[in-house]
Amino acid sequence: MKPRYIMAALLLMTLGACSHQKFIPGTRIPDESRNREIIKIIERYRHAVITKDISSLEAMAHPDYYEHAGTPTAKDDYGYKGLVQVLRARLPEIKRIRFEIQYRKINWISKKHVEVEVYIDASFQINVKGEQRWSRFADYNKIVLRKYKDRWLIVSGM
Repeated sequence: MKPRYIMAALLLMTLGACSHQKFIPGTRIPDESRNREIIKIIERYRHAVITKDISSLEAMAHPDYYEHAGTPTAKDDYGYKGLVQVLRARLPEIKRIRFEIQYRKINWISKKHVEVEVYIDASFQINVKGEQRWSRFADYNKIVLRKYKDRWLIVSGM
């Protein structure tokens, strides 16, 4: 057999082996039960944001929750108590919410620690000094979850 035919056959066998990988619909994330479980949790989070369910959002946050707000200074960073304050202050001011999440990648750090890379596309109508204004947010984000008492809770990224 000529070398180029051997290379073509090897390439076809490799492509054939890769094509059996199944992905969660709408993603490039392997369709595994543990990945589906994590996406289901984040979808509950997304739904709680849309419905402005503050108590559910508070219950989804890990006691060690920490948000660094993506800035170089620590002035706007906050933990669980700060998250609760933010949720209670800001969510009631929002009138309408559109909140979409595209799942990019799930990184399993350990059996009890996972990082989910997402793209968030959201818009909302908010009351600012008695005036209704629309605002839009679209950016890549990382939602970090950790097991706590047999439940997955969000450690950062809300």
